[in-house]
Amino acid sequence: MSSSINNEIGFHEASLAEARHLPDGTFCMSFKEVHLRHQLCEATIYLHGVDRILRDGLPLEVFAMEQEDAEVLTLEIRPGCLSVIIEWNDFQRHLQTTASYSFFCSSVTIETR
Repeated sequence: MSSSINNEIGFHEASLAEARHLPDGTFCMSFKEVHLRHQLCEATIYLHGVDRILRDGLPLEVFAMEQEDAEVLTLEIRPGCLSVIIEWNDFQRHLQTTASYSFFCSSVTIETR
């Protein structure tokens, strides 16, 4: 990801639609309603070589969708790390949970559409 696109893309209030492992070991997260150059788009973040995941500072074996509705509050990409705070919503039971995640990896790429 170039620094110019990093300044033009925003994930605040985007929806995490899917999170999955690809056959080559890459972990990907797909988002809807991402802000890119003053327009809404979809985006997928690819995390290559993930070696550690933390949830609220504690080790997490596997990241999985905790609820069907997941809203991004913050998302930051730094060299070797993606940090995201997600608000999980269960509308049927009127429950809401917020958690922070840190993914430590060799590299991060973003694809927008």
